[in-house]
Amino acid sequence: MKAHLDQREKTACQETALWVVLASRVILGPVEAPVNPVAREPLDPKETTETPEMPAPTTSNQDLQEPKGPKVTEDQKAIRKVRNMKWLAEATYTGEALDFALSNTLSLMTHENKVVIVLTDGRSDHSRDKVPLNVLCGKDLLVGGLGIKDYSGRAPNHEQLEELVCKSDTKPGFSFVLDNFAELLDDTFLQNLTSRICQNKTCPDYKCPLSFTEDVDILVMMDSSASVGQKNFVTTKTFVSRLAERFLTAERKRGATVKMGVAQYSRSSRMEQSPTTNLTLVSYKTEEAAFQNDGTNVLEALEFAAKSLAGRGDSSGGRRKLVLFSDGRSQDVTEALLEKRVREVADAGVEVFVIAVGTQVNEVNLRTMVSKGRRDDISYAQRHLFRVSDYNSLLHGVFHQTVSRRVSTNKL
Repeated sequence: MKAHLDQREKTACQETALWVVLASRVILGPVEAPVNPVAREPLDPKETTETPEMPAPTTSNQDLQEPKGPKVTEDQKAIRKVRNMKWLAEATYTGEALDFALSNTLSLMTHENKVVIVLTDGRSDHSRDKVPLNVLCGKDLLVGGLGIKDYSGRAPNHEQLEELVCKSDTKPGFSFVLDNFAELLDDTFLQNLTSRICQNKTCPDYKCPLSFTEDVDILVMMDSSASVGQKNFVTTKTFVSRLAERFLTAERKRGATVKMGVAQYSRSSRMEQSPTTNLTLVSYKTEEAAFQNDGTNVLEALEFAAKSLAGRGDSSGGRRKLVLFSDGRSQDVTEALLEKRVREVADAGVEVFVIAVGTQVNEVNLRTMVSKGRRDDISYAQRHLFRVSDYNSLLHGVFHQTVSRRVSTNKL
């Protein structure tokens, strides 16, 4: 992406020191790097979501050793250090953490623009932490607070979040509130965060290119039931065409082959185009797909997808992925039947992603469809379930990038 920036964009966004603080006595920083979206490995939400049963590990200097080798970039060093961080499992001392970072790293930040990003649940322990949350205020810093609901679903403390971002400073800070840690990987959020960091300066476009390193067959199944409606079905087809362009024009390494097919389902399922590398053909067949306007049979759709992908004989060793539009509602389905079918699809080697549109959804069925038979693995479900408020939202912003990037990753 850096190659696509003009000189003006580079000047605007590079001269910024980025400093990240994870509240709970964990400090990372500073990272003297351009503040623009860079190619990255998605962090596993399981590594960032608290789990109360986990023992408290210790962190040694050996854990933070930088990778050796002459070709390691500063970005790669920073990513490695983040991945090697250990959860401390202690109380939240946000003020103390900010003060420690301020005292130990501010002198290392040499750029004129200094940005601090604080990840927190917004609930510092005031009874034991004697350092005020506004310790960063008045220091010529731009402070951004990312308030994230904890593992039990408790929302961040709004007052604490607003206090630590220094709203009354000459450089007033900003804050975001996220429902879960998986949203940190959402492209729309990352684009918004990048824009707030750059503020009045020109920021680069957030393109987030895809890269495949092994063979993959992707089948996208559109919901063509009467409850969707003709107009929304047309919107779905436009969105699927955008996915096709992303998947079939992506970078392919080590001779990887990427194929995408399109199908639809209502009371019965129908293949519009079997998996192919031909973008023109996929786009044409998607546009020509006729709305069925009938009932909804999710069980049959899942079975159809598993058989269609399993029938491919020229993708030896490759991955098979299903992107299914569903609100979780279906005729003649029970929780037990759906769970059995989901296990069958998983046993067939098909990874399922679900796009849920609207608020009238069956939550239990949605969670079952993305569970892979592992209903206790919340982070897995979060990575495989996408939600939008309505069909028009499919075409807003970079949602198609969010879906395509997450589907393209090899991490299960």
